[in-house]
Amino acid sequence: MQVIADLQLHSKFSRAVSKEMTLLNLALWAKKKGIGLIATGDWTHPKWFMEIERDLEEMGNGLLKIKDQKSNIKNIVPSALVANKDFDPTSVLSLITPSAQSLRESEAGQNPPDGEAGFVRSPQGMISPNPLFLLASEVSCIYTQGGKGRRVHTLIWVPSLESARKINKEMTRQGCNLLSDGRPIIGLTSIQVAELVFTIEPKALVIPAHCLMPTSYILQEDFHSKEIQNIKIGESVLTHTGSFQKVTEVKKRAFSGDVITIQPWYFRPGLTTTPEHPYYAIQTIKKCPSTGDICRPSESHRAICKHKAYLGYSPKWIQAKDLTVGDVLVYPRSVSKKKVSQISLIDDKNKSDVAKITVSAGGSRGRTMDSRLMLTPEFGRLFGYYLAEGSTDGNNSFSFCFSKNEEEYVEDVIALVQAVFHLDHPRIYLRHHAQSIEITFYSKIHAEWFSRIAYTGSVRRAFSKCVPDFLLHAEPIVQGECLRGWYRGDKGYTSSQTLMNQMKAICLMLGIIPSIHIDTVAMHTKRGKHTIGKRIIYATHASYSFTNFAFFSDSLDLKKEIPRSQTKIDRKHGWIDDTHVYLPIKDITISSYDGEVYNLEVEHDHSYVAEFAAVHNCWTPWFAMYGSMSGFDSISDAFGKYADRIFAVETGLSSNPSMNWCIPELDSRTILSFSDAHSLPKLGREATVFEYSGELSDFSYQHIYEAISRQQSVVSQAES
Repeated sequence: MQVIADLQLHSKFSRAVSKEMTLLNLALWAKKKGIGLIATGDWTHPKWFMEIERDLEEMGNGLLKIKDQKSNIKNIVPSALVANKDFDPTSVLSLITPSAQSLRESEAGQNPPDGEAGFVRSPQGMISPNPLFLLASEVSCIYTQGGKGRRVHTLIWVPSLESARKINKEMTRQGCNLLSDGRPIIGLTSIQVAELVFTIEPKALVIPAHCLMPTSYILQEDFHSKEIQNIKIGESVLTHTGSFQKVTEVKKRAFSGDVITIQPWYFRPGLTTTPEHPYYAIQTIKKCPSTGDICRPSESHRAICKHKAYLGYSPKWIQAKDLTVGDVLVYPRSVSKKKVSQISLIDDKNKSDVAKITVSAGGSRGRTMDSRLMLTPEFGRLFGYYLAEGSTDGNNSFSFCFSKNEEEYVEDVIALVQAVFHLDHPRIYLRHHAQSIEITFYSKIHAEWFSRIAYTGSVRRAFSKCVPDFLLHAEPIVQGECLRGWYRGDKGYTSSQTLMNQMKAICLMLGIIPSIHIDTVAMHTKRGKHTIGKRIIYATHASYSFTNFAFFSDSLDLKKEIPRSQTKIDRKHGWIDDTHVYLPIKDITISSYDGEVYNLEVEHDHSYVAEFAAVHNCWTPWFAMYGSMSGFDSISDAFGKYADRIFAVETGLSSNPSMNWCIPELDSRTILSFSDAHSLPKLGREATVFEYSGELSDFSYQHIYEAISRQQSVVSQAES
């Protein structure tokens, strides 16, 4: 037979739990739902422990059952029924072999109606045998270990009331306030809890307890982006540390439910994920003792904050559902340690150790030139101009086009091309019926070079422009001049998604946080027709705009180039350090989603960076003592010398079973998943199933212990 069990729930003495969670009601609902074994929950709470002693009796095999109720009728039925003159006490004995009708009448309005989804019946339609009870409780351990805050929820199962009583007594002696909640918060470490429990009851079981949309763009090497659904194993992605690591696995699953969009200041597009997906973030103190507002190390707040609680902040992995407005997303600056000072016109790899050779420019002149290009500030600014206003035919020439009133930039480009490429005598063309000036330089080598390095593919259009990799590793002054040239030409606008991400990366490297807005094709179309003269203009690509710049550093005097960053009040949101930028959350919205969601397994860092947020692999898995609030990387770290006696971990509802085995140390342990019910209707929404050859009345704690410790005859199932 199969013993269907719900082994994790909470009593009426826990926070946010229904007052109807009594032992009698648990028995009634378990019988109705076909659950043969149910947890008592919360035996660490003194008042609940008294009710367990009053209403349950030990069977002598490590499990309990409802007492013979003839002598204790008033303790198990509603007082309103007992006071009724027509009440028949013998009807309560239906607990032994109840009918569906007696179940419905025993607690008017509290028991489920016939045929409700999720009920389990035998083929004859009879209710399941009387359920057994397992002494199970949960404690929340909050403490500091290894310089980090830890939080581990731990389940404790024991085979006798005497063991539970002794454990409660010892926890109380060690300063634990067990009356505080059904799941008490205690200051003991996981190791101390394990030592306490196993010293009193060697047969105890201690169990540590408690994704992205397919079109989410992930940053890869050189800050190119790709939809997560198109990323392949072996490709490299940016991680929360600012480094690039290889993808070892791509996972997807069906998802239907609410998704959460988190939008920080500056990076307003934000990111949409499933509720359990972890972000690299900081949970802030929302009411500073000094100022009454959010405590964070912004310039304005530091000046008046006396308590400086923000000094204790450190980034953690926090699930989307646990973030609130005012918390802070942490995003890597990815400052390159490798610096490139020169490249080659003919070497596609553009290695820094370029040999000094000459190349022929071809044509009738037969000119020769040095193949090396030095990455100077002039080179950076020239390339910035090209990204904004440049084009090439890919064969013979490259050009720049400016407005008639931008003569200063025209003269600058002519001087820069002569200084960097040693080309002069450009063709300057003033277009008729247009307010623009076109400057064309003729050079086969340079035309081919621009077509090769300034675009993401073979199509040479504005939407495919990109920053070549060597500029991302150039000296800051070169990158700053590239930003200067690009902004002069395009004023912070581009239709290239790659260029947007790369310029954002350069800004962050330079200590500047840009505000980024996306005008999608759908948004452009929705605003109505756009015309120039009689022509209707259709958008075929999104437009990305850098609408403002927050300068946390301006050693290159770039601020004067960007008048839109100048406001009457130089207010900055968030802050910056050597490795990351810190972006306060401005908005959080919830929407419905039905489709596939994706996740990546990334070596070493187990994280990846989307365009506007850094996230963790939520199937790595995100449960038990792993996770944002505990920070443990292994069972050994959490439980020390008792790790070999931790036979199982509990995953929770959000865990993806196919990913749970990505952690090697789980190969020798059982993975369990429980309903964690806080109300009677939620009972059994997830079940643990034991395969057993005998009768339910003969099932024992030893069978549970052997099944979990040996990983035999136990299966976790979710309600379909």
